[in-house]
Amino acid sequence: MFLALALAPLLVTLDSWEGWKAIAETQGWQWVAFEKGLCTDSGVKELEAFIGARQDVDADRVYLAARGDAAPCVFYAVSRIPHLWAAAVAVEGNPRRAIETNRLFSANLQMTPVLWIIQPDPERRRIPGIAETSDASAENLVRFLSKFRRVRFPLKVDYETGSLNFLRCYWLEIVKPDPARRNDALPVSRVPPGSGAYLALGGFGYDPKKEGPGAEVVWLPPDYKGPLKLGDRIVAIAGRPVDSGRDYARYMEEAREERAVVVTVQRGKERLRLDTRIVLPKREENLTVRVQAEVQPETKEILLISRGVAAVKLTIPEAWAPAAVNWNGNASPPLNQPGCHLLADNGGAITVTPCTEAEP
Repeated sequence: MFLALALAPLLVTLDSWEGWKAIAETQGWQWVAFEKGLCTDSGVKELEAFIGARQDVDADRVYLAARGDAAPCVFYAVSRIPHLWAAAVAVEGNPRRAIETNRLFSANLQMTPVLWIIQPDPERRRIPGIAETSDASAENLVRFLSKFRRVRFPLKVDYETGSLNFLRCYWLEIVKPDPARRNDALPVSRVPPGSGAYLALGGFGYDPKKEGPGAEVVWLPPDYKGPLKLGDRIVAIAGRPVDSGRDYARYMEEAREERAVVVTVQRGKERLRLDTRIVLPKREENLTVRVQAEVQPETKEILLISRGVAAVKLTIPEAWAPAAVNWNGNASPPLNQPGCHLLADNGGAITVTPCTEAEP
């Protein structure tokens, strides 16, 4: 008689810090660093395919983590594919990188336990549904992650998306988005970005925590051809003094229109005048769809509320069948068998047909 060996959990990190390897080894976890296309949809799709192909790990204990500049991409990946993770941890970092993508939805983030390990800061943006702590010890990180397992069939699903590439969440999949179908009962759960405004001086980095005078340029890309140099300090914009990096961030956050401006730069003892523009980003995914689904196990009812959705697939386990479905107040034919069912809303008349799909 042979006993099946238990599969090990997998720690996926979005940076290659060696400390992750040590943490994984002490816990008997497998570890992989995945650094492709962070905070992008293409990167998340690659990550989803990569994890889906791993047959040597416990799929219900896949943990996500990242530090520093990569940490905001934890929120991005969880928002796009919350059903993939048992839990996630972000260590420090500035969430603005993820928030400014316009693709962070608090509804999605609340379905995966996420811990943000960061020092207190009253001016820092907070993300709804994310727990915070200042305890950055490896013990605290492991303690948080290890207590969670992914639930393949949670009784509640709440998912919002503005992309045709991300329509599935746990046992629910949006098959036919239709943004014309409004429903004021389901507001947009997007974490609202700031203005996203920036100066048309080429890409550059500054530290908002650094004191002045001005906002110091601390990073430039290798192929930078703009007018700035490392160590330059932006001390005024359109005649308004800039006291520090934090003051610069506040100024850009409040900008609401594109316009020509004069920027004053301190370079050593020299002051330079640069003619440039304040530019606003072009936002994507302004239209989104959202579905809430809740199972009542005692009565075997599934309640669906949707905005912008004309058809969905529901994959239900044996314990839920047969199930009665109520979708936006309209009853559907019962789901008599476990497995995948395609539901279509034809002006309030709900139809159900079987479909073929693997379990989530």
